[in-house]
Amino acid sequence: MRTAVASILALASLPLASLAQVAEKVTEKVAEKAAPVTMQAGTALPDAGTGLVRSVIGLVVVLALIMACAWLAKRFGNRVGGGKTQLLKTISALPVGQRESVVVVELGEQWLVLGVAPGRVNALAQLPRQALPEAEQAAGAKAFAQLLARARPEQPSK
Repeated sequence: MRTAVASILALASLPLASLAQVAEKVTEKVAEKAAPVTMQAGTALPDAGTGLVRSVIGLVVVLALIMACAWLAKRFGNRVGGGKTQLLKTISALPVGQRESVVVVELGEQWLVLGVAPGRVNALAQLPRQALPEAEQAAGAKAFAQLLARARPEQPSK
């Protein structure tokens, strides 16, 4: 530490001409110690284009993997319990508002009519399991409306 302070004080007391000479000597010594850069015959500098091509190919591969995983999740994601042994099966659903819907779910040998809203699910009715005719299955929403009308208890007229 003392030598560094002494060096700085000595440099500060020298005239500007001698400072320039010291700087030249230091530069020469650094240049002598620096290893010269040599290229061997037959070696080329790395091409910037190859790095870009490798990056683009990597990006395409990652995007393809993401899309494949999304497709697999969509294709096989609804199979809770391994296919035919599902405990719950959605029979039909009908939106009745922006975020509310009525859903018929098969649970064992019964159907549950559920009101689904954000943050809650209410049981509206419980029905014995029924077989839907093929024509009703094709009708979709119309079949659901008929099923819901049968499930709802009649309300007294006012």
